[in-house]
Amino acid sequence: MNTPDGYAALVDPQATAADATTRKVAWVTIPLVLLVFLFGGGFQNLEGDEVRVAGIAAGMQAGQSSVAVPRLAGREFLEKPPLGFACVAASFRVLGTSSYAARLPGLVFGLVGALLLGVLAWDVYGSRAAALAAALGLLFNAEHFWVARKCVVDNALAAGVITSVVLFCRAVDRPRQRWLWLPLAASAVAVACLAKGAIGLVLPALAFAGVLAGRRSLGILKSGWFWICPLVVAAPLLLWLYAVYAEGGEAALRIVVVDNHLHRFSPSEDYLGGHQRPFWFYVGRLPAVLLPALVFLPASLRWHWARLEQQRIREVLWLSAGWLGLGFVILSLAGTKRVIYLLPIVAPAPLLAAGWLASLLEPRPLDRLEAWTLRALVAAVVLGAVGLPVALALGPDSPPVWSVAATAITLGAAGATALAYRSGPRAAFLLGAVLSGALIVAVALQVAGQVEERKNSEPRSFYEEVARRVPPGAQVRVFPASEHGLGAFTYYTGRVPETLWGTHDEAMRVNLERCRADLRAAKPLFVVVLDKQHRADVPPLWEQLREPGVHVLAQETRGRWTSTLLANRAATN
Repeated sequence: MNTPDGYAALVDPQATAADATTRKVAWVTIPLVLLVFLFGGGFQNLEGDEVRVAGIAAGMQAGQSSVAVPRLAGREFLEKPPLGFACVAASFRVLGTSSYAARLPGLVFGLVGALLLGVLAWDVYGSRAAALAAALGLLFNAEHFWVARKCVVDNALAAGVITSVVLFCRAVDRPRQRWLWLPLAASAVAVACLAKGAIGLVLPALAFAGVLAGRRSLGILKSGWFWICPLVVAAPLLLWLYAVYAEGGEAALRIVVVDNHLHRFSPSEDYLGGHQRPFWFYVGRLPAVLLPALVFLPASLRWHWARLEQQRIREVLWLSAGWLGLGFVILSLAGTKRVIYLLPIVAPAPLLAAGWLASLLEPRPLDRLEAWTLRALVAAVVLGAVGLPVALALGPDSPPVWSVAATAITLGAAGATALAYRSGPRAAFLLGAVLSGALIVAVALQVAGQVEERKNSEPRSFYEEVARRVPPGAQVRVFPASEHGLGAFTYYTGRVPETLWGTHDEAMRVNLERCRADLRAAKPLFVVVLDKQHRADVPPLWEQLREPGVHVLAQETRGRWTSTLLANRAATN
C-alpha cells in the first residue's frame, strides 16, 4: 500500500529498467492470455450447477420471475441472492440464449478480479512487473481459471471481495481521498453480498483487519466516511430483503436469513441442503486450489520475510494472513463445504508470488531456494507439455490432427522455456513460462471439457429432443424434482415444467404413484424421468412407470444417469 505522496518501488532501485522489460513482455503475453482465457478450449455444453443457474436466468429473462426473487420451475429459489442470476439474464437479453452468453458474466468478473489484483500489486510493490505477475497469476490460478469460465454465482463473489479489498487498501493509504475509496469499497462489499450472501461481508472484513494489524494504526476508524460504509452496504441488501418479504412473506425471508445462512454455517441433524463435510475437509484441497502460485510461495515468503522492516511488506503479509489465513479458518468452521467455496480467498497467493517474481527481473544472484523454485517451474512446464497432449490424444472426441498440433506447439514452447532458463535472460525465461503455461492450459481445458461432457447428467441433445417431441402448451412434468434437471429443462426448452417436490423415500413413493396414476388417465401427459441408478436390484424409475400405453419417446444415458421422455396414450394419439 502506498502513501498519498506517490508510488515507491520496493522491489529494487533499478525498477525502471524492469518496468521497461515488463512493457515488452506485456505486449506479447496479454493478447495471447486474453485469447486463451476468453476463447480457449473447454466451452462444452453447460453442466451441473451451470444449467441450474442458466435455467433460472432464462426464466428471469423471459419474465417468469422477478429480479429480487428468482424462480426455478415456478418455485421460489432463494438459496442464493439474485445478482448472479440477474447478470446471466442480462447477458441472455443482449446476446441471446447460448452457453457462451451464460458464461460471459463469469468471464467478465474473472477479468475484473485479475485486473484489480494487479492494481493492488502495483500499490504494494510499486512495480509494473509485479502488477502483471499478480494479474496473470490469478487469471491462471487453477480454481479461478476453471470457475471463471463457468455459469455460476461464485465469480461475482470473488470479484466483489477482491475489489473491496483493493479499494479499502487505497482508502487506508490515501486519507485525502477516503471520500471516494471508502464508499466504492462498501459498494463492492454489497455486490459480493448480493452474489453469495454474508460471506461477501466476512472476507473483506478479515482482510481489512489484517491491513490495520499490519499498519498498527486505527486512524481510519476516526474518519466519518468510514462510518458511512455500513449504510452503503446495508441499503441495497435491505431493499432486496424487503422485496423478498413483499413477494414471499415471512416464510421467504426466513429461508434467506435462517436456512441459507445460519443452517448452512451450522447445519442441524435434519438439514437437507447437502455438502456437509468435516472441518478438515479443505486441508488437503487448498494446495491444489492455490496452484500455480503455490510453487512460488516458499521463495516468495522468504523474500518478504527478509524485508519485513518495510511497512508495506509487513502490511501485505498481514493482509494475506487475514484474507487467506483467517478466511480459510472461517470456511473450515462452516458445516457445509465445497472446493469452489475457496475461490474468494485464493488471491493473496498470486499477490505474494508477484512481488518475488518481479524481483527476478533485476540482475541479482539467486539463493538456493530461488534456484530450485525456477527449476521446479521448468520441470512443471515440460511435464505439462508432454502429459496433456497425451491425455488429449487418448480422449474419444479428439481429432488426431488436433493432438499432433497440440503436442508440437506445447513441446516447442516448453523447449524454448528450458533453453531460456539455461542460457537466456530471466525475462525471456519468464516470458516463455507464461506462454507455455497459456498453451498448456488451453490443452488442459480441452481434456477437462471432454471429461465433463462425458459425465454430464443433463445432456443438451436429450432436452433438444424433448423440445422437438413435446408440442407447445402440452402438459409436461419433470420427475423426480432435480434442480439441475429443472434448470436444464427450462434453459434448453424455454418452458416451465410441472414438478413433484420431495426427495426423501416417502415423498418419492407418493410421487411415483401419482405419476403412474396420471399416466393412466385420459389427459395427455409427458413425463421427463431423471433416474440415477443406485442399486442393481431396484428397477429404474422409468421402467417402473412404463406400463401398457406408456411410450418411451427419447432416452439418453450418461454414466449412472438416464434421462427418459415418457408419454401416455392420449399424448401420442
